[in-house]
Amino acid sequence: MKNFFLLLLALLMALPVFAIGEEETPEPGEANIVEDEGGVQLITGRMVVTNPNVITSTVQPVIILEDQTGFVMRDLEYGFEEQTQVIAQFPDGLDTYQDGYLDYRILLPIRPTGNQHDVDHDNVEEPGVQIYQTAYWDDTRDTPYIGPLEGYGWSGAYSSARTSENPLDEGEIVGGNFLIWAPDDAQSFPSGFGADGKLFTDDDPIVDIPAGYTAVNLDTDPFTFSRANEVVFDLLEPAAYLPVDFSDLSYTEAFDALIEYAKEAYVFTDLKDVDWDALHEELRPRFEEADANNDNDAYILALYDLIQSIPDMHLQVNTPYVNAFDQKFSEEAGGGLGFALAELDDGRIIVSFVTPGGPAEEAGIELEAEVVAINGMDIEEAINAAEPFSAPFSTRELERLQQLRYAHRFPVGTEVEITYQNPDADEATTITMTAVPEFESFNVTSIYAGFDSTGLPLSYQFLDSGYGYVKVQSLFGNEGLSFDV
Repeated sequence: MKNFFLLLLALLMALPVFAIGEEETPEPGEANIVEDEGGVQLITGRMVVTNPNVITSTVQPVIILEDQTGFVMRDLEYGFEEQTQVIAQFPDGLDTYQDGYLDYRILLPIRPTGNQHDVDHDNVEEPGVQIYQTAYWDDTRDTPYIGPLEGYGWSGAYSSARTSENPLDEGEIVGGNFLIWAPDDAQSFPSGFGADGKLFTDDDPIVDIPAGYTAVNLDTDPFTFSRANEVVFDLLEPAAYLPVDFSDLSYTEAFDALIEYAKEAYVFTDLKDVDWDALHEELRPRFEEADANNDNDAYILALYDLIQSIPDMHLQVNTPYVNAFDQKFSEEAGGGLGFALAELDDGRIIVSFVTPGGPAEEAGIELEAEVVAINGMDIEEAINAAEPFSAPFSTRELERLQQLRYAHRFPVGTEVEITYQNPDADEATTITMTAVPEFESFNVTSIYAGFDSTGLPLSYQFLDSGYGYVKVQSLFGNEGLSFDV
């Protein structure tokens, strides 16, 4: 029996030994290298911008070689370091940006100064590689580099790499082009996204890469590694930035498509209590009529009424065809009575302005007179019934201010009955006036009255009390100038 156990022990010792709970890290494969000309020296490309809002809001377009430390670490707040950036040249200047595109070129330094990352997950500490994409940023601070107030994390728009459109993925890069740099030929890099579909995770397939610069095409499986002297990295415009274009459709087809798009894309449907199906049923006959008559004005006015039905002032109808709006305003609200209204804290509605020589002055209505009725309707009811042309509104307060302006606007020539009481009068008086083409009283109560279009976008002062007062002139002002102020 003793000999049996000795024999069994000898057999066991002769078997290969495996570590329980550990897996061997597979050896790196061979990179799929094309156009091996010794390494990348020059990157060229084009950025096409079809969204006009991006162009108009840009202070100073800049394209940089962007260190991907933020993405490797999944650090959304990573601030770009100046020494890691290489600024692109614009061989045709910046004028083409207004036409919707920029051509750029980046001459690569002999030895870049980005952060190096060991991304082969072999549990062996190695120098790693520098990882870049080319990316557009807005240089709002007018400095040579993109700082933490201008850009952080990693670019997900107008860049050579493409990010996931799913917001739950938090900007995962899923395609496009990287540029990598290795200090020697002993470094490795992923050749695919692995089973989890994410880059720089444990399941990535790994390949050895040459020293120097290599372009990586993330859209092929496995990734393609190019060592050409010159590579093209066009900057990718995200699908979410592309304007939705229904211009090839008929008026009715475009309206149908817009409603379907709004059902999916408008995020405030529940908050604003918008019934898209009801609006579609109500307004579609007007679009059909516009189609039948080839009536552009009718189409524009139908769109206008659609927008007015949604309490959100960020929705607008922007069109060069203004005749329809001007005519509608002139027909329905082109006549004034020569006075403006204001609402006091106690609820009274008083005259805040009287047009010199206007109907109100000639009728004897004085400044600060209380207006109690219009056409026999209580003033509160008359104000609530007013439908301002400046609709829609996001807040009830702004709507109320505009209703005060429109409650006493009528078609020119309309006879209007006004009941008012002058400041020193003992009782109210009712008179009849005729609406005339008068706009002075209308303009004086505009929210833009006294607005200085040439003023600084942001200004401030300190009050004697010690409090600071900041005035934001416009949300569309020059952002760079705002920083400087």
